[in-house]
Amino acid sequence: MTSGLNTEFKIPPLDGSLCVPEMYDWHYTHNKTHSVFRYAGDGIVHRISYGEFVPALHRAAHIISEQIGVNPAGDRNNYPVVAVLSAAAP
Repeated sequence: MTSGLNTEFKIPPLDGSLCVPEMYDWHYTHNKTHSVFRYAGDGIVHRISYGEFVPALHRAAHIISEQIGVNPAGDRNNYPVVAVLSAAAP
């Protein structure tokens, strides 16, 4: 433990009860300080924690929802498929 925080990674339920967005929210609640992404840049390894990533993911989802006219609280079965493509420099 560090600074009174439990840093042990907790495994989410893997029984199919959580969809992908719910899985990220679960990690936000239970593994907030753990890295979801790590990448090298400027000679160091940068990390993005669930605590940083999930709120940004929610902001992006709300922006996209507004742009395509979808109610985020609506029926997920009626959501259109949205893909995000990103390129990374070598």
